[in-house]
Amino acid sequence: MKYILLAVLIISSVSCKVAYIPSESVSARQESSYEMSVNVSVLASTDKEANLLCMTKVFENIFFIGTPNTINNLPMLEGAKSEYSSFFDSFITKGQYASFVTSNSDIDNIVVKKTPRTIRYNKRITVNVQSLKLYLTREGVVRKFGY
Repeated sequence: MKYILLAVLIISSVSCKVAYIPSESVSARQESSYEMSVNVSVLASTDKEANLLCMTKVFENIFFIGTPNTINNLPMLEGAKSEYSSFFDSFITKGQYASFVTSNSDIDNIVVKKTPRTIRYNKRITVNVQSLKLYLTREGVVRKFGY
């Protein structure tokens, strides 16, 4: 009886699979000592919305999470995101990030049936992290090493 119940449980769990479509993913690769390429994938309905979401995810990862397998595997900003929320919001909304992006290209865009007109945008964004660090130091967001 116990084995029959176990078999029914296994069969029912296998047949009830739900397709999970992750809304966002980020991976990074070090291009040179001063540049890093970040592949980002987001769900959006327009190109403009997708571009803003991609830039937000890229710089969130660089500033607050870190990018494994690169020189910048630790976050550039120490502390919680809430400490730097006003800086980060103005950095994104005012478009200041654009001066550090050296390349922004589409990898491929896939129509997803999650909602009407939702497209998965896959972009490769190259960021000049050396000039970004200098900018953060100049703005007083981070201190120079050794102070």
